[in-house]
Amino acid sequence: MLKITISPDNLEFSYDPECQKQVLVLRGLPGSGKSFIADSFRGRAIRKNDDQTVVCSTDDFFMVDGLYRFDPTQLTEAHHTCFRKFTQAVDRDVEIVVVDNTNIYAAEFAPYVTYAASREYEVKILTVWCGLETAFERQSHNVPIEVLIKMYAALLKNDVVPPYFQHEVLYNGWR
Repeated sequence: MLKITISPDNLEFSYDPECQKQVLVLRGLPGSGKSFIADSFRGRAIRKNDDQTVVCSTDDFFMVDGLYRFDPTQLTEAHHTCFRKFTQAVDRDVEIVVVDNTNIYAAEFAPYVTYAASREYEVKILTVWCGLETAFERQSHNVPIEVLIKMYAALLKNDVVPPYFQHEVLYNGWR
């Protein structure tokens, strides 16, 4: 299974050689550090010219000429596009697939877990946890504080990942 080691100055990941196909589902508030972790995988793939690592993020849908241009009317399509990219990667047997979305509710990440497991992938869910104030200060998408408060409350209330899912919590976020 995928192993992530975090220290104040470093992010490292290693892989179990016995496990050839792995999915990492990131979840947490905007600003918690999910995208930093996902970008570390992207960077590793670029450095190694690796087509066996794919990062799927709804945010990618809103990137236009290198700028994030969120349009709430397109959110459903953005999530569909992200899931399509994910299923295509899994169907191609890509070795490492990372899902970089807030995934506050189990219902949001369950389709990824179910699809990957049905294709014999090892799946790990990583909740990147940080305080509301920290998330608000660090987030780059200008999510209003009222929305973050609702997401934070939901994450607290629903931070129960079904016990049959591999789950790890990274406290205090990362960035």
